[in-house]
Amino acid sequence: MTKDPIKTAKDGTYYFRANLGYDSKGKKIQKYRSGFTTKKEARTEYSKLLLMPPEELAETKEKMNLSIISMKFFFLGIKQK
Repeated sequence: MTKDPIKTAKDGTYYFRANLGYDSKGKKIQKYRSGFTTKKEARTEYSKLLLMPPEELAETKEKMNLSIISMKFFFLGIKQK
């Protein structure tokens, strides 16, 4: 029998920590979500995380390429009238 991943916080909300495997460098991928008012909401979000492809879960700086970075700096420098 497995434990329920959805836990109850002291303030009555629900939270979970999902272990989603390992990235390409061997680092464990864990996601923590909290503040759900119902257990059903928490379970729905937990299920969505489990079904995501590993490529979307790994948060790496390599995903930001030069064009995105330059656009961010360019648009931040423009003053609006």
